[in-house]
Amino acid sequence: MVVFFTDSRMDGGSRGQSDLGSINGRPIAHPEYLDAWNEVRLAQYLYTGKWPANDEASSRRLESETISRVFLTQKMKEMDVKASDKAVALMIQEQLRDYPYASLEKEILQPNGLGIADYERFVRNEAGIRQLIAAASVSSRLVVPSEAESLWRKENQEVSTQVAAFWTSNYIDKVVITNGAIGSFFTNRMGFYRLPERQTLSYIEFSASNYLADADKKLSTLTNLNDIVSEY
Repeated sequence: MVVFFTDSRMDGGSRGQSDLGSINGRPIAHPEYLDAWNEVRLAQYLYTGKWPANDEASSRRLESETISRVFLTQKMKEMDVKASDKAVALMIQEQLRDYPYASLEKEILQPNGLGIADYERFVRNEAGIRQLIAAASVSSRLVVPSEAESLWRKENQEVSTQVAAFWTSNYIDKVVITNGAIGSFFTNRMGFYRLPERQTLSYIEFSASNYLADADKKLSTLTNLNDIVSEY
């Protein structure tokens, strides 16, 4: 938790060491506060193009952001978050773009009471704070009540189960396979393979050979049989 009192205006070095407040019960050291104060000023210039104003409201906002930055830098140390040189270099490129690095101190930093060491410390802490926020953040999405209930049941509902284990490998050496055993097995299970009756056919047989003699007799009386066949 952060405990902080803002009883007077802030100019970076004018506040006494006894009124800097405390974080988690530990008093904030004056050098630590001053570094964070300079970093907040520099951050405002880099992100807005303007240095903090000297009015009361700007001073109080600067004090509040300074305390927040002290808290974040302390949390970085607790969690051992350290920005890599590559991350620092990418952030410098992102901030300065085509502006010459060699002119930064003389043209921008020194006229505002800062040095190149203040900028390098700011960039390294800024990259570390980004990593800290990324590590502490949790992605989320809005869900409807039914989805939330389903998820809650999945994670919290108790389920009772029973397991029956059969170790077949313990009995393989006791199985004796013979042709007779295989035949008996399938003979006893013939009922499972027999197809049921699907259609029944009933018929009466009429022997055609009983009428062949009558047919020959009738055909012999036809003198024009060839004509009849040809007609058909």
